[in-house]
Amino acid sequence: MMNDQPSQQPPSNTEVTPVTVAPAAPTVAPKSSKKKAWIIGGIIAGVLALLGGGAALAYNVWYQNPEKVVYDALLGSFKAKSGTIDGDLTVKTDEATINLAFDSKVKNNDGSINVRATIEGDVDGEKLTVAVNGSAVVKEDTVYFKLDGVQKAVDDIAKTTGQEVPGYIEPIIKKVDGQWISVKPSDYEDISEETSKQQECIQDTFKALNADDAMRDEVTNLYIDNKVIVVKEKIGSKSINGVGSLGYKVEVSKDATEAFVRGLDETKFGKALKGCDDSFNFKEAADAIRDTKDDGMGNITIELWASRFGHQLTQVTVAGKDADVLVNLVINPTFNTEVTIEEPKDAISMKQLMSDIEKAVQDYQEEYMSSYEYDYDQEVPRYSHN
Repeated sequence: MMNDQPSQQPPSNTEVTPVTVAPAAPTVAPKSSKKKAWIIGGIIAGVLALLGGGAALAYNVWYQNPEKVVYDALLGSFKAKSGTIDGDLTVKTDEATINLAFDSKVKNNDGSINVRATIEGDVDGEKLTVAVNGSAVVKEDTVYFKLDGVQKAVDDIAKTTGQEVPGYIEPIIKKVDGQWISVKPSDYEDISEETSKQQECIQDTFKALNADDAMRDEVTNLYIDNKVIVVKEKIGSKSINGVGSLGYKVEVSKDATEAFVRGLDETKFGKALKGCDDSFNFKEAADAIRDTKDDGMGNITIELWASRFGHQLTQVTVAGKDADVLVNLVINPTFNTEVTIEEPKDAISMKQLMSDIEKAVQDYQEEYMSSYEYDYDQEVPRYSHN
């Protein structure tokens, strides 16, 4: 801003060098300062662009490298302490279609699963549909299971086939249908004390695998050295249950699987299992994998999807087909979420169930035999039904 006072006009014949009065409080930066600001701003923008480009490069080349994404997803699944898994399995043959829908929860060593099974098929030209639901709960060292809809399924089969259900089956169905049944290692004691101890030992070993970091890391490192799952190709991205996910076609490496199983023989986990039951023979199992033909593996497609950020497994699909069977499996897991697994309150032990079934069948047989009369007047004595 210039001084508001007008300057004195000099005589026309006098040369005077103009004088500019400097502003007391300039509000606009000189041109040189503006130029420097633009240069500095450009440098900063350039650096940010370079940094952004580098970050994008690192993000895509390293963090989103397919092998890393799949490895992170599998490792995260292995180390997860809790989660849910929902899924659908469909098996189609020329004779029938079987569909299993299931939902499950896992927390440390406990877990639960609910399965809804539907079987559709043709029997002598008649369409048959059978539906049965099953549930299972693992709580500490006890396994609980239950079947629902058994009586209706048996009745539907009998109606469609025209065959009568044997009478001795009825008391068994009544004892099983809708009843929670518990099984624990001690239940095997009446059959075999050795089997009971083996089951308890195996359960303790798997608990240790979950709780012992050194044991788990040893198995994890064995997998790192022998990656069973191999990435074949990227298949894009999509949202799965609201989570942006990256997809890959993967396959099972026969050589890596053989090496992984063989390596378990020398791990703390493998040795503990062999200590429980000497029938665990990892070397023999590895030899069997090595000698297995690859026929049919080319007809199986496995897709694995993982979250774009965090690389948590979000979906696994398996599709297989041969001349007689078509199989489709879709699994949607969610890990490290809060879950509650409740122990069934009205369960009966397997030992009690077997005792109840034995008595029920015996009562049925006695009642059945009492309904017959022995005819002594026949040359060949016969029973006749009342």
